[in-house]
Amino acid sequence: LFLDFVIGQEIDTSFKRIETGNWLELSYSPLNEEGKQLPFLCVEEFPEIPGGFDALAKFISDTLKYPTSALRDSVQGRVMTKFIVNKNGEVTNVETYKGVRRDLDSVCVWAISKLPNWSKPKSKYYNNISIQFILPIRFIIPKD
Repeated sequence: LFLDFVIGQEIDTSFKRIETGNWLELSYSPLNEEGKQLPFLCVEEFPEIPGGFDALAKFISDTLKYPTSALRDSVQGRVMTKFIVNKNGEVTNVETYKGVRRDLDSVCVWAISKLPNWSKPKSKYYNNISIQFILPIRFIIPKD
């Protein structure tokens, strides 16, 4: 059994795709202190998880487990998770953006909420920016 993290098309025009150099399909949108979207060019220093995107990919692969209930019911699909790296580098507001089923959705939210702190995002135009991310995770039951 495995988790397949599939590269797909852009999620939403208000989010910009990040080239991670691995299987992660990650999109982002900068936010001000009130949670309003900012122009993409305002990001001077992008937040990064310790070890970079490869460490993020490894963390997700190691942390996420295919729920037994979903395997038993042969449930597959793509869970779109959304989270914010705030001005302090903390991972917050983890939620399902577009779910498949409660068991798959909840393991994604649980895993993302366990992420360590990232570096702080910085902007030369705005104080205290946060970065909102969308991370799709696809669950596929392998054929025997």
